[in-house]
Amino acid sequence: MDNKDKLKISIIIPLRNSSEVINELISSINKLKLQPNEVIIIDSSKNILTEEVINNNLKCKSLYLRVKHAYPGHARNIGVSLAKTELIAFLDSQTIPNPEWLDRYLHLIQAYNSDVVFGVTKFNARSSFQGVLRAATYGMIGHVTVPGTLFRKNIFFNSNKFL
Repeated sequence: MDNKDKLKISIIIPLRNSSEVINELISSINKLKLQPNEVIIIDSSKNILTEEVINNNLKCKSLYLRVKHAYPGHARNIGVSLAKTELIAFLDSQTIPNPEWLDRYLHLIQAYNSDVVFGVTKFNARSSFQGVLRAATYGMIGHVTVPGTLFRKNIFFNSNKFL
């Protein structure tokens, strides 16, 4: 199947005081094998530089919205309501996707006529303390998470969304 036959995808990203990781996240989105049709960022940061960094570095179409304060669930609800595509994917500011992520998940949605493919996150440790914490909690295996999930938008609207 070539790209013209693929369903359109929006990535929704809630941000809050994430300026130190935004460049790595943008770089990882730019490296995705299958590029999204749009990236929607809902930002409740105090840092006003984030919008400029996104607009200057993200290769695909983006929509940036600053809100006064929104927890991740509320920010995701806003993002989904703004999305113009049939499929929605969630990332978080510190969730760095594998370059094959969207391509693989879209294949699963289409091959199995699924409504959702849940994200799987492996937690990285950037300090010795984080390494100990990871060993005591999640370990090195992947865990089902909201970030990384791909789903049909109508399913989201037929649910209670995030509370």
